[in-house]
Amino acid sequence: MTEMQDMKKIESGNYGVTSGYKVITDNDIIFSVRRYVVEIQASGKETVKYDTIVGSEYIK
Repeated sequence: MTEMQDMKKIESGNYGVTSGYKVITDNDIIFSVRRYVVEIQASGKETVKYDTIVGSEYIK
């Protein structure tokens, strides 16, 4: 069971989740995206991941 499902089950506490993305690079060679998730429950936690795609014709 996820944390959010646990919170709903006991019906108490505050919990916030925000997520999104930002395109870092978008050109003929590279497409790169920054993805993030922020979870807040008494304290905060942020997870950041980067996904990068390089055109195969540029890999040697």
